[in-house]
Amino acid sequence: VDWSGSGSGQVEVMETNEEGCDTTVLKDVHEAHKTVPAISEADTVCDYTASHTYSTTNNSGHTYTWSVTNGSITSNSGNSITVYWSGNGSGQVEVMETNEEGCDTTVLKDIHVEPKPAPAISGADTVCEYTTAHTYSTTNNIGHSYTWSVTNGSITSNSGNSITVDWSGNGSGQVEVIETNEEGCDTTVLK
Repeated sequence: VDWSGSGSGQVEVMETNEEGCDTTVLKDVHEAHKTVPAISEADTVCDYTASHTYSTTNNSGHTYTWSVTNGSITSNSGNSITVYWSGNGSGQVEVMETNEEGCDTTVLKDIHVEPKPAPAISGADTVCEYTTAHTYSTTNNIGHSYTWSVTNGSITSNSGNSITVDWSGNGSGQVEVIETNEEGCDTTVLK
């Protein structure tokens, strides 16, 4: 029997013997309500990132069984999990919600795991103290933003993926760039 929904139903059978005598029997059936969980959280995440929380409504007395592909569950609190995404490409979050009557529903959420940028800073490693106009750059990726900082020097011009630095004093200095792609995935490198 395919049941059409929650509520109550009946199964009836009538048995007739060869003499034409019959008996009818009814059985009441309770049709338990199946909940349909909905998974919250973003569909696009950055690879090799943690603390992505996925959840569904917490229904009292229900159990939740979670699984992920292309990532790992780092914590599970019943109707909510935290995931670390590894690698880029596609991933998936799945939850099966089971009610008190044993009725269950499974839903899937496809996740796009976006690669992080991989900037590499080019420019001089050794410079003379109090010198100017040293250029440092990384590959220009269209749509990406670049945030630069330096220690023991000052940025005199910034054209996105390239900066010019005036170095002050002797000792060590440092150039840092944070490259961020359109999805908000970022990587920081130091030179």
